[in-house]
Amino acid sequence: MRALFLASLLLAGLVTSGWLVAQRISLSPQAPAEPEAAAGTPEPKIRETEERDLQGPAPAQPAAELDTATRALAKRAEEARVKGDQPEEALALSRWVAKILESNSDGWQKTTDSRSRIAVINTALWFAPKGTFRSEFVEPGPLSKILKALRTRKPAVRAGLGLVMKMNQISDANRVPGGRKLRVPVDSLEVIVHKNSKALELRLGEYLLECWRIGIGKPVSPTPTGSFEIQEIVKLDVAERSATRWVRPEDGRELFFGDPEYPFGTRFLRFSEPYQHYGIHGTDTDAAIGAEISHGCVRMRNEDVAELASYLDSAGAARFQVHIH
Repeated sequence: MRALFLASLLLAGLVTSGWLVAQRISLSPQAPAEPEAAAGTPEPKIRETEERDLQGPAPAQPAAELDTATRALAKRAEEARVKGDQPEEALALSRWVAKILESNSDGWQKTTDSRSRIAVINTALWFAPKGTFRSEFVEPGPLSKILKALRTRKPAVRAGLGLVMKMNQISDANRVPGGRKLRVPVDSLEVIVHKNSKALELRLGEYLLECWRIGIGKPVSPTPTGSFEIQEIVKLDVAERSATRWVRPEDGRELFFGDPEYPFGTRFLRFSEPYQHYGIHGTDTDAAIGAEISHGCVRMRNEDVAELASYLDSAGAARFQVHIH
C-alpha cells in the first residue's frame, strides 16, 4: 500500500494553463441599487490598469521543474509517514496538492488519495480534544470578543468563529463552556482558488485544512485572477428580501433569493471594492460544480459554501484573503 500511495503522487501529470483576463460584470446580491445602477444600466467598465492587475502572475513553472518539485514533495511525505511525523507529512502533502491543483486540469482527481490522507491527519493535529499543535490558549468568554482581542494582539493572525468552535468542540457560539481555556490557532486562514482544476483550498498557514470542488466563470465572463479580500459574508437564506436583489446582465431582470432562477444559493462571500460584484457563492445546481458556467463568481455547493463561511466568520475582527490562480 505504501508503494501504491507513493506511486499515485509521483505519476501526477503536469499541465500548465493560460491566464484569462477578467471583465467586471454586475453580480452582487445587495440592497436596492441607486438610480444609476438600476436594471438595464450597464456597470462601469474596469479601468485598463485594473484589467492588467487582474491578469495575475506569469504562467506557472515549466512541466520539467514542476515534475522535480512534486517528486521531491512526494518522497518527503512518504519519509515523514514512515517516521510517524504527521506535521511534516501534512505539510509536504499540502504543498504537493497545491502544485498539482494549480498545474493540472484533472488535479482534483489526481489528488483524491492525498486529500483523504490530509483529512485524517488534520483530525489529529487540529481537532483532537486535547490537541496543542500550532495553537495557543486563552481564557474562555464570548468568541467574538476573543477573536477581536486576538486580532488586536496579533494583527497577522486571522481566525474564524467556525474554526475556533470546531477546534474546541463548541456547538453554540453564545454558550461557551467555562472551566477551561480555549484553543485558538496561531496561523491565519486564507482561500486559494485553482481555476485550472476547479478546486478551492482553505489553508491554515501552510497547511491544507479543507478542499472543495467549485464552478467558475464562463469563457465570455471569466473568473478574475489575482488577490482579493472578503468584505462581508451575506446569509441570503435569512437576509431581508431586498438585500438579495440581483439584476441578470443578459436581460436586466430582477431576481431575489427564492426565485427558481436565482443563482446565488444560501451564502455570498463578497469581495471588497472595486471588485464587490465578484465573490464566492452557493448554488442549487450540481451541474455548476466542476464547470465554467457563472458570470465570473466562484460557485460552491450550498453545504460547502456554508461550511467555508462558518470558518471565515470573524465577527468583524478581520478580512480574509482570496488568491485566485
